[in-house]
Amino acid sequence: MFKKKNKLSNRELLEDFRCYLSEEELLRLEIEETKLALDAAYSVWQNITEPELIDSVIYELNSIQSKYTFLTKKYREISA
Repeated sequence: MFKKKNKLSNRELLEDFRCYLSEEELLRLEIEETKLALDAAYSVWQNITEPELIDSVIYELNSIQSKYTFLTKKYREISA
């Protein structure tokens, strides 16, 4: 019937063109993705209604914040 278009995700496109990007550019992309993940986690935190999931969201927020701190520190080292 209908043929599904083979659309690549951003992650797949990034993997295809990784060899053309500098380490600094790759870090900037990773930082942007981490910011989006952090925003999503905060959104979940603000809308959570199940008490059983609160600890899970807190752990996720802490994890993403740690990753963001690590990436920004590494980016400052490389771009200095």
